[in-house]
Amino acid sequence: MNIVHVVENLNMGGAERVVIDLALQQQAMGDSVTVVCLFDAGLLAPEVEQQGIRVLACGKQPGFDRAALARLRAALRDAGPCVVHSHNAMPHYYAVMASLAMPVIRINTRHGMGDFLGTARQRLLYRAAMLFTHLPCCVCDAAREQFVGAGLMPATRAVTVYNGIDVHRFSAPGQGGLRSALALPDDAVVLGTVGRLNAAKDQVTLIRAFARLAKTDEKLHLVIVGDGPERDRLQQCASDSGYAARIHFPGARHDVQALLPDMAVFALSSLTEGFSVALLEAGAAARPVVATAVGGNCEIIADGERGVLVPAADAPALADAIAGLLSAPGTRAQLGEQLRDWVAGHCSKDTMARRYRAEYQRAGAGA
Repeated sequence: MNIVHVVENLNMGGAERVVIDLALQQQAMGDSVTVVCLFDAGLLAPEVEQQGIRVLACGKQPGFDRAALARLRAALRDAGPCVVHSHNAMPHYYAVMASLAMPVIRINTRHGMGDFLGTARQRLLYRAAMLFTHLPCCVCDAAREQFVGAGLMPATRAVTVYNGIDVHRFSAPGQGGLRSALALPDDAVVLGTVGRLNAAKDQVTLIRAFARLAKTDEKLHLVIVGDGPERDRLQQCASDSGYAARIHFPGARHDVQALLPDMAVFALSSLTEGFSVALLEAGAAARPVVATAVGGNCEIIADGERGVLVPAADAPALADAIAGLLSAPGTRAQLGEQLRDWVAGHCSKDTMARRYRAEYQRAGAGA
């Protein structure tokens, strides 16, 4: 197949990581793949280009950008795809407008829960684009129910395709690099998380939960891996907690697989999640997980079997769940192994790519 993925950009983020892994796996399966970025190419674009996949940027400016639309149309004509696979809302309606006169199969994946559905104009454009969409996809059943319920996707066509990751990259045995990177004491116990520092991830609640635990456990450290607009606020929150010396912000990292082994517990405190790549990566590394019971988290974690679920924005509940795991090493090991096996069986990048291929073919590609 000849496939073009249309995205906003390839900066660091869960959705972008999924698109990169999907494109690379499709190429490995023999497909011709191009990635077109509506805005700039992004920091991760070289990773894709080094593997021989073209990455094109349309340079979109604020507002409706006819020039960017023309660049996208030219890129599609040049690539000659049979499948145009867009990711999230704005890339989709631009991709539909750019490809209207082309004999292509149009697929759209929404990577979140749709809690922030944009302006009324953007919702109108997305609904209009759905009229010319062969297959709308969501990354978890909870998101599919939400988008169908909001009238943004037709129930008769919407499907769920779970995100996939490079499982072997995170499950390969090796020494953790977190202690050396942060010069942590040898006896430090690490509570960790990975994610963009934004309001939706609600790391403030995680810091508050950590502060409750730190009062009685002087060996406990919190490591928040990632960067984003909430960094200053989170650092201030860490300072206000009185435990700033034990709360670490190493920034965005490209070596998360080397950091996870040092985390005694992985915590995800999000207010909303689609199908968290960070959670899948922690699972592949056999980390015991405490996560909020939101969105796709409830499909990854079967509470008490593959991890522990707690209510969102509830620091006491989060602290209690973390404390329970820290005091039970046998339970931690058991939950980590269960989640690792589930991720390997359901969420490898190969499984994701094969599922998308089946959906492409069901929609008419290659017929």
